[in-house]
Amino acid sequence: MRPANDENQVRGLIQKHAVTIIASGILGFTIWQATTTYNMSLQMVRQTEKVNSIEQRLGDFRVLMNSRYRKEDAERDLRLRDEQIRSIRRRLDQIENKDRKKGE
Repeated sequence: MRPANDENQVRGLIQKHAVTIIASGILGFTIWQATTTYNMSLQMVRQTEKVNSIEQRLGDFRVLMNSRYRKEDAERDLRLRDEQIRSIRRRLDQIENKDRKKGE
């Protein structure tokens, strides 16, 4: 009966070690998963801060660009200036024509 008893002891030892190995594996996986989740949450916080910073810079840039003298503004101002010049020329021509008629 001794060989059967030895076999049972060996099986018992193998089962104990297998349970220990499996428990160690599960514990290792759980620690890895917790560490990975924590690191990912830290990365998310960093990325969120970067995005917020970029949004702030973009908003500042938009404000800066809105306060600049743009091409469209220059074209509008040139059209207004040209219209004023034409208006002054017409008035000057009218005045000169009146003076000519008086002199005749």
